[in-house]
Formats: sequence, C-alpha cells, structure tokens
Amino acid sequence: MPERRPRARALATIILGIALIGAACASDSTDDLGRFFPSAEDAAADAAAAAEDDGSLTAPPPEELLDPSIAPRTALEAVQKFFSLIAAERFEDAYRLVSLEVRESIDAARFSERYRDIWNEASITSMSYEIVPPPGENVAGIEVIVRYESTFFGPIEERVFAATRRQPNWTVEWSPALIFVGLDEPDHLVHRFVEVPERGNIFDRSGVPLATQGQVAVVGVAHDLIDDIDAVIELLVEQLELDEETVRDLIFQDVPSYFFIPVARLPYDAHPDVIADFEQRAAMGILVQRETRRVYPQDTLASHVIGFLAEINEEELAERAVEGYRPGDMVGRDGVEAIFEDELAGQRGGLLTIIGPGGSLVREIAARSMDPAQDVYLTIDVRVQRIAEFALEDRAGAIVVLDPRSQELLALASYPRFDPNAFIRGLTDEEFTRYFEDELQPFVNRPVERLYPPGSVFKVVTLAAGLEAGGFDAASRLDCPAVWTGLGEETPLRNWKEEDSGFLSLEEALAESCNSVFYQIGAALHSKDEGLLSQFASGFGFGRSTGIVGLNDAAGVNPGPDWKRVNRNDFWYTGDTVNMSIGQGFLLVTPLQITIAYAAMATDGIVRTPLAVQAVRTADGETVREFEAESIGVLPVSAETLDYLQGAARLVISSRRGTGWVPFNGSALAVAGKSGTAEDREEQSHALFVAYANIGDPSLIVTVVLEDGESGADDAGPIARRILESTLLSGIVF
Repeated sequence: MPERRPRARALATIILGIALIGAACASDSTDDLGRFFPSAEDAAADAAAAAEDDGSLTAPPPEELLDPSIAPRTALEAVQKFFSLIAAERFEDAYRLVSLEVRESIDAARFSERYRDIWNEASITSMSYEIVPPPGENVAGIEVIVRYESTFFGPIEERVFAATRRQPNWTVEWSPALIFVGLDEPDHLVHRFVEVPERGNIFDRSGVPLATQGQVAVVGVAHDLIDDIDAVIELLVEQLELDEETVRDLIFQDVPSYFFIPVARLPYDAHPDVIADFEQRAAMGILVQRETRRVYPQDTLASHVIGFLAEINEEELAERAVEGYRPGDMVGRDGVEAIFEDELAGQRGGLLTIIGPGGSLVREIAARSMDPAQDVYLTIDVRVQRIAEFALEDRAGAIVVLDPRSQELLALASYPRFDPNAFIRGLTDEEFTRYFEDELQPFVNRPVERLYPPGSVFKVVTLAAGLEAGGFDAASRLDCPAVWTGLGEETPLRNWKEEDSGFLSLEEALAESCNSVFYQIGAALHSKDEGLLSQFASGFGFGRSTGIVGLNDAAGVNPGPDWKRVNRNDFWYTGDTVNMSIGQGFLLVTPLQITIAYAAMATDGIVRTPLAVQAVRTADGETVREFEAESIGVLPVSAETLDYLQGAARLVISSRRGTGWVPFNGSALAVAGKSGTAEDREEQSHALFVAYANIGDPSLIVTVVLEDGESGADDAGPIARRILESTLLSGIVF
C-alpha cells in the first residue's frame, strides 16, 4: 500500500476550502453560496478521516443505497448510491444526488427522459456497475465500470469517470458521459442504425414462388416537368383506370415541385409494353420509378395459408422494437407470413453510435451483425391448390387435401378469399368494404379456423365407440325406422329418410347414414358411461389442436358431462349423447380435424400432426429446419375394429344404398369416405364429404365443407370426386 501523507492532504484541503469561501464572498451575487461548501473544520475532519482510511472499499447496505433520503457520507457513497438508483431505473431519485450546477442545466423530468430515451434506443433491459477502487472514500472523482444488457446488441461495457463535489453533502457532477463516453457535448446523441435484411421468400413444395421480393413499376409525376396538367391527369385517369378526383388529390400534394409524386404501382406482372408506354411520357412530366416490395405472384391463390404483410401496429411494435423494428415497418399478418416472421425477416443488424450535428459519427458503441432471411417451403402444391379453389368456386366453405402417407397438406382452400397484394399497394375503398364489412369474414382460414357441426361424418366415431365399448359387434343388426322414439314418445327423432329401412348391419347403417341406428348406439353408450362418446371423440383428435406445422388452428368443442357443467351449468343428458352420436348438438370441429381423423382411420390408426410447411432453407438452398409429421395419438380401436371401419367407409361409396354411390358412380378410383349434412345453431345447413383413394394404400384424402349446402352427397360429394380424380388420375400425386 502506498505511503499516505495525511498532513499534506489536510493542509491542501484547508487551503482549497478557504480559497473557495473567499471567492464566494467576492461574488457579485447577493446569495451566500458559502453554505454549499465545506468549512475549514469540515475539511480538517475529512482529512482526519482520510488519514484513518485503510484503503478498503465498503458499501452501505442495499436498502440504504436505494434510499435517497439518506445523505451520502462520502464521495464514494454518493457514487454508489447514484449508480444503484440508476440501475434500479429510479432516475428521479438518482437526480437528487447530482450537483447544484447540474440541476441548473437540466431539470428532473428532462434528466429522467434522457435516460429512458437512451435505454429505449439502445434496447437496454438492465444495468449493473462496478466501482474501480479509489485511493480514498473522499476524492474528486471515481472510475466506474458500467455494464448494460441490451436485447439488440447484447452486453455493453463502459468505463466512465464520475466527478464528485461536496455541497455540503456529497454529490455527483453528472453529465450524459456517465451513460456512454462521448456524450459530453450537448448536441451529441445516442442513435441506433438498423440494417434490415431482404425478406425471405415463400415457395410451394416444388419451388413455385408464392411470396417474394420483386421489382414493381411506380407511375408518378414531377411538377417541374409538367406543361399541361390537365392532359397529364386525363391520361393517368384513362390508363390507370382511376377516378379523376383520386388522381388530382395525389398530384396536388404540398411537396416541393421537383419531388417525384407516386400515383399508382403497376402490378408485379405488368406487361413490359405497358411500362414502356408510361416511360415514353417523360416529356409530359410522367415518370416511372422502380421499387422493391413484397409481391404475391399467384394473387389470391392460397392467400389464407400465405397470409399477408401489413404495417406494424403499436402492440407489435412494443414487442419487437428491441429487435430493431420501427414504426412504418411491414410485418407478417396471418398465415405463414406471421408464424414464420422471424425466419422470413431475418435478424436485423445495426450499430449503436454517438452522433454529432448533421448525423456525423462521433463514436461507435456497439454493433450487431445482420443475419440474412430464410425461405419457407410449404407442403402446398400450387397445382392441387388451384384445382381445389376452382372446384370450390365462389361458395363459402373449405376444402382440405392431404397426403395421408406423409401428412402433408397439398391444398387448403377457403372462400371468400383475399388478395394479399392489396395490402402492399394499399386497399381501395371497395376492397376495404369487401374485406372488413363482409359478414362472411374473408380473412377466416376456414379449413383450420372455422368450426362446424360435423354431421354424419362423425358417425365413424360413434360406430367405433359402439364396437369397442357399447356392446355391439360386426354381427349386430339394428332397426332403422323413419322415426325413433327411444327417448320417449314426446321426443321423436327422425331419420333423414322418410321410409323405414328395416334391420341393418352397422356397416350398412354407416353406408346409408341411418340416424336411427346411431341414436340407438348413442343411447347404449350413455347407459354404460355418459362420457364414453366424448372420450372416443377425443381419441379421434376432436376437441384439441391438430398440432399443424405452419398454421394456427382451432381446438373445436368436444362436449361431455364436464364440459356442459362448466360451460352451460347443466347436466349431461341421454339426449345430449344421442344428438352427439350423429354429429350434432354442442359438437364443433374444423375441416382439418375431420381430415386428420379419417387419415388415421384410412391407414394405420395413428393420429399424426399435419404439415403445411415442409422446410426452412437459406437463400442458397441449405436446409435449416425440416418438418416431419409426429404421432400425437392412436385411435382407441382394435385392429379388427379399424378394418371394420375401413370396410364400412368403402361401403358408403360402393353400395348402391350408400350415400356416396351417386357422386362417385363410375369413377376409375377405388374410393372410401362419408357424407354428412349438419345444421348449426343458426339453423344453417352445411354439406360435408370426406373421401380418400385408393383404398388399401390411400395417397390422397379430401374433405369438403360447404356452408350453404343442402346435401353432403349431392353438393359436396361431386367436388370431392373432382379433386381426387383431377389430382390422382393426372399423375400429380401417385
């Protein structure tokens, strides 16, 4: 330890104190500033304390450090308290420890605002500090190592010098340089420069672009080049098919005359001759510029799967500002664009700097490298998607097309559709009305988000439960009357046929879709255990997410005794089970859940996650992540029951009395499936059909749901056939 000279230090302190008192007395100010400075006696006491100091670094208890009402006893303690309060983000309390001179230059509100602004700009989440041991507790300044944790830049370390002053309590001679070195000058600011990667692409399974960055032509004007404004307006109105008022509002903006004023962005696939025609109008003052923006080359095709981009909102900005997002940035909204936002956007890089007037670089504080965006490859096949959307036409509903061997979704069609390009170029009034005021809700991805009563397509679950737990077997035969009164004469339940069909085997009952038989199975299940049917429905995947990769889906409603008690504050009655046995009542499912249940039934009985995304790859084609279907359950049936269910589904199509006979009669495919017609609580009739081919080794399964259908067989069946045949017989899927 170096030798101390307490007498010399004390003497110097006394002389300095006397000199400061004299200077204060000589001041023209009428205010006696001497009370803010230590007296000779105080200086002597400090000197004595320094003489006794052994050089060890001590700190008051944490609760005392964070109590601004307790005055610091030493310069060291003042610095410790100041940085402890800053680390706790108690900026207003820390301000109470700065010197009087600092308070004259900045008030408490501005002081706190400066810290918060810098914290936000640097994305600082926490701060800690370490005191560099000073030679004594009462010194003119103390070195401090400040360590910041930043979500954008990671750890940042600064070594700052905190000057101290006694007035009469010890204070900190604060300047912004105590935050970052180099902020001494009043016009120096902390600024984060952000480098944004080009957004990644979305492709179909074969590499067909569905969303990409493309060059689009922007037609606009520059007033300095215009001689005849009326001629310009007339031409733009005619060529761009805009109304005159819109064009005039765009052109007559309050901007400098030399500015390029964009009037319209031409479509991504605009013909070169159209662009060239505008380029030849430069003498009139009409100009063409090109800009890079998100484009969706397939327009509305698979728009619900892809999603779209929209300007970041306040809630998203609050969450993503730390990642470098700024107001006005475009982010994924719905679909793959939203779910894979991180991969498609890449990691923004940037510099944390101190800048001077005019943006001149004073100092680089920290840096983060930019990571390029990645591309997302869907399982969707553009050819199959186009077939499905064409088959659905303009009928509100959903279509799911799945390869049950890989669980890859080849098409997800939903109507109404929307054009994701509209959100990039800006919605017209007509588009806004159509998208946001249409009661059919065009943004709902019906295959995975809309809930429907499944109707008779659910009967395979009831049949499975009856065979496994209801006391029925393959030899069972039940009566199929036109009206079933098993719940009492006062509660007659009708079959969909008006005539009595006699006694049917269970597979014949499924083929004919006899409600009366399934009422009886439901009643038998309820008598054994009122929750049995709900348990089997859960085993088939209903009432929970499918775990789909690449999209979000609804869980649906699998009702039962517990569900009804919680949601309806009521008991579960026999009638509830009977109603559920034909896919009605409180039961609600998504078209995707139907597809996944039938995929398991048609193959090996294993319920697997469906895939809407195949892989994430770099721009060079290197695979970053590859997705495979995962097992999420096994159908609650024996191998014998599984074979029976498959045979019954085949009979739906192959038997002349089967509901699928008419729509599939004469097909070259070996098809199995089930029709369904259901009413929702608004008494709207829905038509459903699920079908797969070829039986034995199915390679394609199609589910069709029409919201305004009257008959699953008549309305949805032909659509399912068209998709199966167009896809399989053309060789798109083998």
